[in-house]
Amino acid sequence: MQSVVIDVPFTMRVVVSDLEREVTSTPVEIDTIVFQPPGAESLVPAMLRRFSDGDADALVAVSVVHEAIKRVHDGVVQTGMDRADVVTVAGPEVVSRATLVAALLDRPHESTIDPAAFLAERGKRVLAYPVRSRD
Repeated sequence: MQSVVIDVPFTMRVVVSDLEREVTSTPVEIDTIVFQPPGAESLVPAMLRRFSDGDADALVAVSVVHEAIKRVHDGVVQTGMDRADVVTVAGPEVVSRATLVAALLDRPHESTIDPAAFLAERGKRVLAYPVRSRD
């Protein structure tokens, strides 16, 4: 497995036109793309080993949500939410280049995307890689 690292902001959102240019100009032998926010470098080797198992289209570093979460509708708090199935993306995201290239053919309407979320929305298999939160 050969990979390339793309530095991204903490939001994990990338500009679609920049992403398309990056994945099409990357040498064909690169089969994995790592979207790496600041400070997440130490997670990459272990995530690449896990991703090499081949059972996912993407792998996302996540941490549990500690904050209280509320559901709001029309500016009014409706209810609290159970946090058992809620995580926050901690970055990095490791993505199959071939899967991402194919998904980008279905041009997103947004000007920026979160690559792993973009793949999940298209039915691709995106696995969570649990990590401790940075705070």
